[in-house]
Amino acid sequence: MIKTLTEHAKKYPLMQPTDAVKLIYQATFGGGHLIKNETTVLDYLRTEYLSAEHRDIPLQTESLGETSRIYLDSILNDTELEIIAKIFSASAKRYSHGYDSADEQTKAIFTERLSQLKSLCRDGHFCFTPEELNEYLDEYSAALYPPVSHSEEYRTAYKPSYRVIDSRFVPLFDAIKAIAVRMRTNERVIVAIDGHCASGKTTAAGLISDILGGEVIHMDDFFLVSELRTAKRLTTPGGNIHSERFIDEVIPHLRDTDGFSYRKFECSRMAYADEPCHIEKCGLIICEGSYSLHPSFGEYYDIALFFDVSPDEQIKRIRRRDGEYMLSRFINEWIPMENSYFKVFDIKTKCDFSI
Repeated sequence: MIKTLTEHAKKYPLMQPTDAVKLIYQATFGGGHLIKNETTVLDYLRTEYLSAEHRDIPLQTESLGETSRIYLDSILNDTELEIIAKIFSASAKRYSHGYDSADEQTKAIFTERLSQLKSLCRDGHFCFTPEELNEYLDEYSAALYPPVSHSEEYRTAYKPSYRVIDSRFVPLFDAIKAIAVRMRTNERVIVAIDGHCASGKTTAAGLISDILGGEVIHMDDFFLVSELRTAKRLTTPGGNIHSERFIDEVIPHLRDTDGFSYRKFECSRMAYADEPCHIEKCGLIICEGSYSLHPSFGEYYDIALFFDVSPDEQIKRIRRRDGEYMLSRFINEWIPMENSYFKVFDIKTKCDFSI
C-alpha cells in the first residue's frame, strides 16, 4: 500500500486527505458499495461514460494492488462498456461492501493502511499537512469509516471517471472482449487455455466464465491412469495427459447443442470419480490446463490463450499452493515435461493471446 500511495501522491499532487482515504478504501473494499441494483450497473456506466471527456487512447487501468481503477476516458464501444459493467459487478462480489460489513482482519488491514498514510504524510509526500490529515481522520473514524468522495480539487484537476475492479481481470480484458464478440454470432464458442503451471489458467477460466457464463473443462481431469504411465509415454512430449480419452469423450461433443458428460479422473484416488462430470448446454466452453492445445486434438477451439509466468514467480506460487514436497515433484517431473511440450510443439505461437 505504501508504494501505491506514494505513486499516486506523485501522479496526483493535488490530492486531498479524502482522495487518499478513498484510494485506501477502494484498495481494501473494492467498489461494491456503489452497487445498489446490478441491473442498473450498465445504465449508470453508460450515463457516466457519455458525460466523461474522451481521448483517443487505449483503455487505461491503474493498479491499487488487488484492485484496479479502469478508466472511462478512452473511446469505448458498447461491447467494452458491457464487459466493464460485468467485471465491475463480478468484482464487487469478491469484497465486503465497506468497513461496516468487513471481517475483523480486513478492518485491521484498512486501519493499518490509514496509519501508513499518516507516516507518508509526515514524510512530506502530500500537499496536505499532518495536522490537516489528523483532523480529517478524527472526523472520519468518528463517522465509522464510511465510503468517501473525491475532493473538489481532485475532480477539477484530474476529472476522474472510472470503476474499481478486481485486478485479475485487467490482463484478461482483451481476451474477454474477443470471446464476447464471437459469442454474439456463434451458437457456441470454444476457448482453450494452455500455459505453464501456476500461471493462473484455472483462475482465469473461472473469471471468464463468471463474466460470460459457460462451462469449464479442466485438463487435470484427464491425467493418465496408472497403466498408461510408462517411461516411454512420460518421456514423449505431451504424453503426460490421457489425450485419447479427451479425443473420445470431449472433442466430438463440444459443438453439440445439448450438454454432454465425461469421466473425471481424481488424482487423490487414482481412479475415476463415481459420477461423471456433466457439461450443461451453454454458449461458451473453456478447456483449461496444460496440454489443452496438444496437436493431436486438432484446432477444436475458436480462441486460444497462453499463460506465462517467470520461473521465480512460478516456484513461489507452487510452494505457497502445494508445499515443499509437491514443489520438488513439480521441479523434477512436471515442469520439465511441460517445457518440453511447449518447445517441441511451439504451443505459444498457436495462441491468439499471450497473458
